Amino acid sequence: MNLKNSAALVGNALNHLELFLRQKSKRKIAASRPPKHTPTPDGFMPLPQIPPQRTLMVIGQATEPSVTRSMSDYTKAMGLPGGYSFYLILSGNIGRIKRELATIKVFLDSYPGTALFLAVGYGSGLTGNIRESLLLLEGRFDPEIDYLCRWLKSLNRAVFLRPLYEFDRLGMTYGGPELFRSAFRYFVDRIRSHSPNNVAFVWHSTGPMWRLVDSSTKYGIIATIGKSGKLTDWYVKKYFVKKVRDSVPISDFYPGDGYADYFAISYWDGMMGLGPLSPMGHSVYMAETRRLFREATSLGLPLIIAESNPAYIGTISGEKSAQWINTWFDLIEEFDIRLASYIAAEFFKEGGVWGSRLFNGFWPQDCRIHADEKIRRLFATRLSSPRYIVQSRESVNEALIFAPSPVPLKDKTPPEPERDRLQWPNCKEGEYPGMGGWCLPKL
Repeated sequence: MNLKNSAALVGNALNHLELFLRQKSKRKIAASRPPKHTPTPDGFMPLPQIPPQRTLMVIGQATEPSVTRSMSDYTKAMGLPGGYSFYLILSGNIGRIKRELATIKVFLDSYPGTALFLAVGYGSGLTGNIRESLLLLEGRFDPEIDYLCRWLKSLNRAVFLRPLYEFDRLGMTYGGPELFRSAFRYFVDRIRSHSPNNVAFVWHSTGPMWRLVDSSTKYGIIATIGKSGKLTDWYVKKYFVKKVRDSVPISDFYPGDGYADYFAISYWDGMMGLGPLSPMGHSVYMAETRRLFREATSLGLPLIIAESNPAYIGTISGEKSAQWINTWFDLIEEFDIRLASYIAAEFFKEGGVWGSRLFNGFWPQDCRIHADEKIRRLFATRLSSPRYIVQSRESVNEALIFAPSPVPLKDKTPPEPERDRLQWPNCKEGEYPGMGGWCLPKL
C-alpha cells in the first residue's frame, strides 16, 4: 500500500473515530436542514410481504467476475435460488450507475423469475459517511436514484431494496440517528414517488459485535484475544449476568412506521479481524443476535438475514462448517426469517479490500456451498424443506402472491465508457476506497 493511500485510510479512520466519540457522548448528528418530503402518489401499491413460515433463499453478492462466477456455479450445483444479491454505490456519477445496473441486468436475465436483493449505499465501507448523507438530502444523488427507480420498474421480478445498509456499522455508518432517519426517509420517498409496485424496503443493521455501541463488543474482543481460557470465560460470562448496555439502540435509528417493510442483520458469528470467537464468545454473539431480532419484532417488523457466511471457517473446514450451516438454518426457522442471503464466494480470489491483512482471514478463502461435497449435501437437505422458496421448485412471484407489471426502460443515452476499475490500495489522487474497495471519485 503506497503512502498516499495509507494516509487516506488513516484520515478516514480518524474522521470516523471523532464522529463515533461525538455519538457516544449522545450529541446528535443531524441534518443541517429538514429534508424535503416527496409525497407518495395516490394508488401506490407496495410489494406483498413474504408469507409467514416461508423463507426466500438468496445467493450473492457482487458484480465482480469472480463473485458472479461463484453465484453461477452455485446455481449449476444446487439449482435456481429464490433470488440473487447485489450492491450499488451512489457516487455522483450516473454513468457509473448505468454501467453497474446493466451488468446486474445481464446476470439476472440468465435466471428469469428470481428476485433481486439490492443494497444501495455510498461512501467508504469502514468509516463514517456523514458528508454523503448530507449531500443525499441536498439532492446530489437524485439523478442516480431516479434512474435506479426507472430501472427497477422495468424488471419482471420482485425487488428487496436495502438503502443505506448496515446503518450502525462501527457505530454510525451514515451518521447519527437523526441524520440516518432523514436520509433513509428521503431515499424511500424518492423511490416511491415513481410508483414502483415491485419494491420492498429493508432496514439493515450490521448485527452483533460490529456495532461497537453495545456491550457485546468488549466481550467479543476478550473472547478472541484472551490468552487464558478460564480467565476469558469468567469475564465473558459476565455478559449473561449484567444488563445489556446499548448506548445507541437500533430503535433510535428506526426510520418510522411505513418506511421499513423488514428488519435485517448481517450474521457472521465472528469478530472482525481479531480471530475466531471462543465458545463462550459464540454464546454472546448468538445472545446478541436474538436480542436484536426481539427488538425488531417488538417494532412489528418481519426479519431478514441480509449478509452471511461462516467467518474464519468457510465451507471446507469439515465439522465446523457443518455446525455453522446447521446453526444458520436453525436460526432461520426459530425466528421465522423471511429472507436469508448467503454469500457464496471465494474472497481471496476476489482480492481487493476483502482479502487484505486488515481483515485477518475474517472472510475465509472459500465460502462456496459446492466447494465441499458434504456441505453441499447438508445445505441441499436443509433447503429441501417446503419452507424455503427457490425458483427451481416453485415460482417466486407466485409464492409472493405478486404479479409483475414491468414498464420498459426508455433510455437512449448510452452510459459513459468504462475506465479501468481500480481497487484499494491503488486509488489515484482525488479518489478514495469506497464500499467493496473500489476506487470512487471524491464528491
